[in-house]
Amino acid sequence: MNYSLNTFRAIAALFVVLIHVSAIYFELGYNDFLNYFIYRNLFEIAVPIFFAATGYLLNDKIHYYKEQMIDYNVVEFRKISSKLAFDMAKKYLFYYLFVSIIYIVFEYYLYLTDRLYLDLDRWNIFLERLSIERFLNGTIGGVHLWFLTGLVVVLLILGFLLRLGVTPGVIFVIVLPLYLLNLEEYWTLTKIDKIIADEGLFLPLLCVAIGMFVRDLKLVKRAIYWYSAFISLFAFVCVKYYVPSKFDSILLMLSLYCFGLIFSTYKNVGKNIKIFQSFSFWGLYLYLYHLIFLRIYNKGLLYFYQYHYKTTKYYDEVWYLPLAIVVSILGPILLAFAMDLFKKSSKNKAILSKILSSLSFILYIFTATILLTSGLYYGNKFKESTKIEAPTMEEYYFGQEHLTGTVSKNTTKVYVLKNGEIVRRGVIVKNRKFKIYVKDLIATNKSTVEIMVQNERGKAIKGNLNINTWSDGILSNVKQTENTTIGKGSNGVKKIELYSNKKLVRTVPIQKDNTFKIYIGDLKKRKGQKFIMIPVSIDNKYGKLHKFTIE
Repeated sequence: MNYSLNTFRAIAALFVVLIHVSAIYFELGYNDFLNYFIYRNLFEIAVPIFFAATGYLLNDKIHYYKEQMIDYNVVEFRKISSKLAFDMAKKYLFYYLFVSIIYIVFEYYLYLTDRLYLDLDRWNIFLERLSIERFLNGTIGGVHLWFLTGLVVVLLILGFLLRLGVTPGVIFVIVLPLYLLNLEEYWTLTKIDKIIADEGLFLPLLCVAIGMFVRDLKLVKRAIYWYSAFISLFAFVCVKYYVPSKFDSILLMLSLYCFGLIFSTYKNVGKNIKIFQSFSFWGLYLYLYHLIFLRIYNKGLLYFYQYHYKTTKYYDEVWYLPLAIVVSILGPILLAFAMDLFKKSSKNKAILSKILSSLSFILYIFTATILLTSGLYYGNKFKESTKIEAPTMEEYYFGQEHLTGTVSKNTTKVYVLKNGEIVRRGVIVKNRKFKIYVKDLIATNKSTVEIMVQNERGKAIKGNLNINTWSDGILSNVKQTENTTIGKGSNGVKKIELYSNKKLVRTVPIQKDNTFKIYIGDLKKRKGQKFIMIPVSIDNKYGKLHKFTIE
């Protein structure tokens, strides 16, 4: 048994978990979190080790069957080697299909809880992931599952090559230059490489070929393997951090090759560390299912903080990261442990198996039930408390000073936006009325102004402001006293021009309530004298004239 292989796979599985747990800081813009890009580059060795370990184990099985053959036959040996590769491909294809279905169902579950807790409808996003392209490139269930489709395609290719009698050494010699040429981004190779998502086809092909190749080597233990492995790995981290280029992955492949030499010659590394050896069984569960437990953890915290009006972000808490690591590791291990107990049927462990497996599944069911039932219980209440509607705005005519209207329940803020930026905040008074001074913001009746309302949870709704212009500019309720004329102008009237004998004799501004008052005592000369009043808009358009005569 190769204990070193189990140890390296255990460390690689932990690295994969750390990649996804710490990714939230990168996604949120905290790129400087503990020098994120330094330790993130260090974790890059994880997936290549998984690929190389698969190649090593495949070739190890081939050697085992070769040793068991009494009468060595080349044709039969090729068939057996090819069948082993194809059988392994079938196994990983089953894993991919089964786990993808689990993740799709899980994503649908999160879609429902997001609607309940956050009032977010992500149905279109959910449907986008259900595409043929994502199924073929290995990301229909989750981005990390490309590892499985990569193995399936690579093992199928190796199966055909082994059937033709191509040895692991020759496979390595063929694949290495293809990988290097692909780094130069030759069009044909790049197109082939994109068959598999994320890291492409040639990376897993080279890593598996390295694993098979080192299994064939007959070497002795040398300390230089350790030095070379770690020096090249840290050189990769530094080069990618300080002077990144498309060729820095060559150092990563060199490091992988040296690690392959280590677990090919030093076969007892970590033999006495039981937890590492247990990862030979737990590792695959950890890789495949850790994201489910991590997302349940993140979603649960998000819902809790949103519902209880927490001002801090859950990922800013000091306990978030260590607890996220524990949940992401412990969850898949408990799942693997429960599944293993169900498979065992020995009498002396029957009762213990039932108890432990039942407790494990109760834990999973309890977690899901808490999220679902609490969502159903608080969902409507939460949705009602966060519901927000567009405001009802009173008619606004070009030239008015204030925009007025009424906001819906739960609205706490109202803003005016111009060119997409907030330029003014309104005041919400009793009966949910608001009033905002906008005259200086609207230069013409073609100005683009938006109104945005927001609730205390930050949810916002935007709406365009319709700027009305007058149709006629009508004067109404016109009355004459001894020396004055009073009346009211329609919306949009800025001033009144008074004419006598076709000459402009007076200009009077309109009041805030659209009323006007014109003194004409000094203009009266004779009985029967005629006057004309014309309303004028802010953009100097003339309305319907109004005539009156001095009696």
